[in-house]
Amino acid sequence: MKKIGNSKEEVLLIGDTVHDFEVAQEIGADCLLIADGHQSHKKLSACGVPVLDNINKLYDFL
Repeated sequence: MKKIGNSKEEVLLIGDTVHDFEVAQEIGADCLLIADGHQSHKKLSACGVPVLDNINKLYDFL
């Protein structure tokens, strides 16, 4: 976060695993998960952040 010069309020980490969520928490970034990869929608939903079915839904979300 220090290298890119953005505050945590300006960073959105988009991933497809619970580990991606954990990384977002560690660096203080917001997180959005995509359930079209390694882990199921149900598992990702347990993280308590928005979960989209696929990357195409990102346009609707933003």
